Amino acid sequence: MKSLIDKLVREWAYRVNNGMPDPMNRTHIEVLAEVFRSFNYSETFISEYISQLGENQTFQARSKKTGKIVDYGSKETMEKAIEDGRSEPIQDKKEKPTEDPGTVSFNRTAGTEKEKKSTSNQSDSDKTDTTNKKNKTLKDIDSVNEFNKNPKFASDGVSDEDFKNNTNIQKTKNEIEFSPEELSDVLGNPRKFPKKYEKVLIRLLNTKKSNDISITDFTNAAGGGTLSSTAGEILTTIGMSIKDPQKAKEFFTKIENHIKSNGKDSIMDKGWVKSASEVRSATVNRYDRQFGKGNWELETMAWDIEEEVEALGLKDYKKNKGFSTDTYAKLKVDGKSVLDEVSLKKNKTANLLNTTTGRIDDIFFQGSATAEEMKEMADLDKEYTVAKGKRKKEIKQRQEELTNKYNKDIPEDAKVEVVKEKQSNIHSNGLKNNSKNIQKLNEDYNNLSPEEKNKKFRELELQMGQNFSPKQRKQFEEILSKTGPDLSYDKLKELNKEMGLKTNSRSVQKTSVMLHGMAKLLGNPAGETYDNLVENSHNHAGAVANAILSNDKAKSGLLKSIREDFPLKSLVTGEENMTLGSLSADKGTLKEVFGTDNFDEIQDKLNVRETPPPPSIVYSAGPGKDVIPVAEIKTRPDGIGYGGTWKLEMKVHKDFASKIETAQSKLEK
Repeated sequence: MKSLIDKLVREWAYRVNNGMPDPMNRTHIEVLAEVFRSFNYSETFISEYISQLGENQTFQARSKKTGKIVDYGSKETMEKAIEDGRSEPIQDKKEKPTEDPGTVSFNRTAGTEKEKKSTSNQSDSDKTDTTNKKNKTLKDIDSVNEFNKNPKFASDGVSDEDFKNNTNIQKTKNEIEFSPEELSDVLGNPRKFPKKYEKVLIRLLNTKKSNDISITDFTNAAGGGTLSSTAGEILTTIGMSIKDPQKAKEFFTKIENHIKSNGKDSIMDKGWVKSASEVRSATVNRYDRQFGKGNWELETMAWDIEEEVEALGLKDYKKNKGFSTDTYAKLKVDGKSVLDEVSLKKNKTANLLNTTTGRIDDIFFQGSATAEEMKEMADLDKEYTVAKGKRKKEIKQRQEELTNKYNKDIPEDAKVEVVKEKQSNIHSNGLKNNSKNIQKLNEDYNNLSPEEKNKKFRELELQMGQNFSPKQRKQFEEILSKTGPDLSYDKLKELNKEMGLKTNSRSVQKTSVMLHGMAKLLGNPAGETYDNLVENSHNHAGAVANAILSNDKAKSGLLKSIREDFPLKSLVTGEENMTLGSLSADKGTLKEVFGTDNFDEIQDKLNVRETPPPPSIVYSAGPGKDVIPVAEIKTRPDGIGYGGTWKLEMKVHKDFASKIETAQSKLEK
């Protein structure tokens, strides 16, 4: 059960753009619902579970005796403690945080003309300073000692014995080795990162890629994302700690050569090694530009794990962490420790936002609703976090009424539930009607030579965009051999269970796609079902894009819907920095690109443009000025023919990357 919960939480964190799921954020709740659906939870369960979120409200006040925050079991006991004089309210006038002027455009309701004029008279630095909401000051902690001596950070959490006895761990053909002296020479003593990642990295490099393993097989620290990207982040974190550029180059070259020697069996690809090397160089250059060459020194690095970040000295990780930070650097600048928060992107074509097409209802609502309806929805969102029982259901019902008022213009093929039902029916009908064809497929497959089987199975992997483990191939071949005249969706579900596979809709449908996909490759009539599944999936992705791009209100709604999840604000205001391989998207380079570091001005000039292709979010500075494409809008299936969600992505536009590169070169002259 714990393993399943961990997977659910990791998947939720991965899909939420800032990596920090918030059960009080309506957009995050919608993402959670999609995660549950992908794990085949019923709509009844999802509805009931989500309705309970926020029920366990905490009641807090500050103890007058200790000055610390105290949790109370109920509102009544908290109020009694305040009345008795033992505690005082936390958010009195003195302590209440000031309004952040940089968040005006992030409210559901638009600012009044008076508000807009007021903010327009402020200086850029006044309007973009959002740090007053988060406390980035660091407590005085010997982080290096913590990371090298405290077992929590120095020990990997998975013993050598447990790792050796893990049957899912298969060694690569060629193994990489570092002597203790070599590691100390390159990484220094003491290490400037949590020491356990040294062993974790070597384990990752010497283990064959497999769908049967995850980061928890290597360490007790778990990040979101794929195992390959997680390995890349760990390598980057370690690489950024290396002071000598020549030693860093030799370190990365040795790892790259090792990966080349093992080919496709490697967990980490060469692209991540290149990225880690480029990130290190770009970050050093940024520090020189930002603080002055010779005026800074790296104290230590940390991965985006709560305990590690707080060991750097940051108070209250959940409240104060960066928007989409992947790794942290603690620097000594002019004798003072400062925190640098870095969002890592593998290259210049990375995603700025990764969401799903399930957002389309919100896009159409935000693009068409009146100011009164927007305010009502915002108020309902706020009330929902504290409501209970019947009132919670009433709020959800009213929100659905508001949303449904404007989703009538959404084409049927653009509605997630409609296309999911179609997909399910294609599977059910295909399995039922192709039972004899699948039996014939089994005969034809068994008549292939071992070489031909290898070739066809590799073609199936390429067709599906997958790399199956030997175990998964064996499971598929056994299921194929057991198909009979009574083949149906329920029968395939039983076969999945018999083979030790999951029985949720995604897993069963994936097996069905493999069967029908192999049929297509062998010229079997059942291959038509595969074609129907692909067509249905791609039709939905295309329909969502067309529904948004062909409707001006939907274009406007898209910008409003993603504003809280798009990382541009955190970069422009300097809360965090993003590395895109060799590029640094930071406050300095982005001010050079946009001509301002006033996020409100930038936000007001963002638009959705369909032509020239590709469809993009663009920045229009004004008449006679350049139009800067910022992000490409892409839609695609997440598991063609078996996924329960479809991706709605915002990728870095090549022109935006080019602008950042030009700005970076100019600033570093």
